[in-house]
Amino acid sequence: ANESKARSFPNKGISEKRTTMAGDATQKANQELGIRLSNYGMYYNMFIGFLVVPIVLQEPVGAWRAYGAIQPVVAALGFDSPPTMLEARAIMDGWFASASPKETWLLGTMNIQSRIGFGGFFGFAVLSYLTMKYHPKDLQARKPTLLAMTCYMGWTGVCDILSLLYTETYYVHPEIYLPFFLSFFSFALLHLAAAGCFLAGVMLAPS
Repeated sequence: ANESKARSFPNKGISEKRTTMAGDATQKANQELGIRLSNYGMYYNMFIGFLVVPIVLQEPVGAWRAYGAIQPVVAALGFDSPPTMLEARAIMDGWFASASPKETWLLGTMNIQSRIGFGGFFGFAVLSYLTMKYHPKDLQARKPTLLAMTCYMGWTGVCDILSLLYTETYYVHPEIYLPFFLSFFSFALLHLAAAGCFLAGVMLAPS
């Protein structure tokens, strides 16, 4: 009996070692997947924050400049395109000339809000760059940053969807709803996909 018991100990040790090795391999695979997915999301952050928002949409100087980016997309879909930047400026100049001081609060606050949006996207683009630089392989160290990015991008996608569901709140005319939907629904999908990449990184990170 003692001899049988002695023989079982080496087998038990080998089994435990195999289990540990399998667990380590799974954890390593999860970490590599989490790093890869979170990198995809952070590349998107940098693309939006360094290029699209400040240069294409020019949001630091007013939300109305976004028309310049949406215009060719909507035109390519075969719909009446929104105003160009020059047309948008002329429309707002004409409205501003006849508006009361109280009414001008509308345009002023709308343009200021876009600057806040620019600051958020630019900040997360910088954070993405620094995270990838200083934590290229450490998913656990990325975890707090990825959680913040999940919340930011997730709520951005939700807001895109809300603008499609509550069109009267966002003053979307029924005649332009379809091109508006196609434009902002695509934004929602991109933002939610990025949020999903960040959330996957959080869930795959070691506890």
